[in-house]
Amino acid sequence: MLKFKAVIRLWQVCFQDYEDTRHWYDTKFTGCWWVFEEEYYIIHDILLPAFFVATQFFFTLTLTLLLIASFLVALYLSCSREHERYVLLLFVIGSNLVLAGEG
Repeated sequence: MLKFKAVIRLWQVCFQDYEDTRHWYDTKFTGCWWVFEEEYYIIHDILLPAFFVATQFFFTLTLTLLLIASFLVALYLSCSREHERYVLLLFVIGSNLVLAGEG
């Protein structure tokens, strides 16, 4: 019976004496590494199933949109209502936050 510890996070994976029994190589994985590390290419199918890649994509999309929204809100705070593009700025901020919420 194989005993090992594994912790898989969004961008990092930690193993302690993990050995893939489906392959014919004598590699034991130990330590914490980036999930796209070159040493893990032989167990890529275990580490990155389709739903996990989709989760990474939508997390990155949401984080990027929220960073853009933060900049736009700072711009909004420095803008006055008399500015000619005030309503457009509000519309862009609202659309950006809705897209980030759906991601």
